[in-house]
Amino acid sequence: MTLRASSKHVLLPGARCAVHASRPATGVCNRCGDYLCGLCGRRVGDRLHCPGCAERLTREHSKRALRAFTLGLCGVHGLFFLSPIALVLALVELSAIRNGDAPVGGSGFARAAFVLGACGIVMPLAALLVFWLGRGGA
Repeated sequence: MTLRASSKHVLLPGARCAVHASRPATGVCNRCGDYLCGLCGRRVGDRLHCPGCAERLTREHSKRALRAFTLGLCGVHGLFFLSPIALVLALVELSAIRNGDAPVGGSGFARAAFVLGACGIVMPLAALLVFWLGRGGA
């Protein structure tokens, strides 16, 4: 009997766990398609994964998350024109993580990039407002 599910990740009747061959499969890894028993399945977000895939998803991050974070840092350190790009990349990455298209491990970078991007937009606007009010508002 095969240890891997079909391309649609469907649990077939009589399937056995890929790790514990003596146990019947109760689920399918959402990432690699291996059959899982109750001992093996790990939830990451709202999806079921094998232990190896669960570890990869929580440990790894995408390049987009790291780019968004880097642009956010640059944005709050004077390169304010990069802040909107960081904000948009962070939102795209958070959406991809939510949909299961990006590793969950990048959520910290993406959230930080969102905050840094927002701060990089607000800081120059606040400085302009203070400058304008200091001149008498005219």
